[in-house]
Amino acid sequence: MPSSSKHTGPSAFTSNGKLRANRASQFMPFASLRGYYDQVRKQERVVEPRREQSEELVTQLSHTLATIKRGDVVRIVHYADGAYLTTCGAVTELVPAYQTIRIIKQTIRFEDIYELEKL
Repeated sequence: MPSSSKHTGPSAFTSNGKLRANRASQFMPFASLRGYYDQVRKQERVVEPRREQSEELVTQLSHTLATIKRGDVVRIVHYADGAYLTTCGAVTELVPAYQTIRIIKQTIRFEDIYELEKL
């Protein structure tokens, strides 16, 4: 009785005896322009200019920063990557020598802070 396999012809197998249909599984997808589309998206993004801070705002930020300690929950509006972002969370580290504040895993420089609120 003949075999009911649909791969019975001589061209169904490679020279080493594997099915041709399975041969393609050895190749990984190849992206010749890796990172290209990410770069295009970056170029399309509109960069928001930094806002000027008044002396009053700078004094208020300085006073608020002086009262913050590790574990406090804060909301910070800060400038990053050409846009203003809002970050909320617990302060995990405050380093005045490096002028940085760390909210969970994100480090923010003092000079990038536009608004700061203790929650």
